Amino acid sequence: MAVVEKPIVYGTVAFWLGKKAEELKSHRWTCYLRSNRPDEDLSLYIRKVVFTLHPSFNPPTRTVEKAPFDVVEHGWGEFDITAQVHFVDPTETPVDLLIPLRLYPETGEQLVAKRAVVAEKYDELVFINPSDTLHQRLLQAEKPGMGWSSHPLAEHWGSYDTAREAQQLRALREKVSGMLEGAQGRKADLEAEIRGLHAEISQLENKMR
Repeated sequence: MAVVEKPIVYGTVAFWLGKKAEELKSHRWTCYLRSNRPDEDLSLYIRKVVFTLHPSFNPPTRTVEKAPFDVVEHGWGEFDITAQVHFVDPTETPVDLLIPLRLYPETGEQLVAKRAVVAEKYDELVFINPSDTLHQRLLQAEKPGMGWSSHPLAEHWGSYDTAREAQQLRALREKVSGMLEGAQGRKADLEAEIRGLHAEISQLENKMR
């Protein structure tokens, strides 16, 4: 079985535009999907990313069909953005990502004009037995000069420790798997108990007839 894992990062970068900015356009923000590797060209295996913004934006759905896979907008409020990732191989199921837009620092510190507020998450795209064409593209994706190293926001980005992040992801997946197995076990016990109670009820009803 062939398994290829691609480390990705998705999130938002926002800038407060200062006191003179329009009330409804107080921030400029970018929502993005990027590789964890600066020289990786996502467009070799990603066909498009469909971003769905708050309904107040016109249009609320933005389709980006080439790298960089990002959307730049202005606004004043925080909300969740969904990003659906479509691959060059149409047989691969699209992946849905939830990206919270953050405009204000979590620490509660005072806003400073043009200081970036970065909120992003590390994850991995896992391809199991990809087609020969897709497999070749996945292996060729890393090319110097084709990634995000020259992106205007590159100074606010970095690469995550993939070994550490992957270990944390595996631990979380194992925890979820264990919780599901435990829940299934408890469900089986409850179902057996319910069947026993139904049997007792039937016996009592038969005695009362």
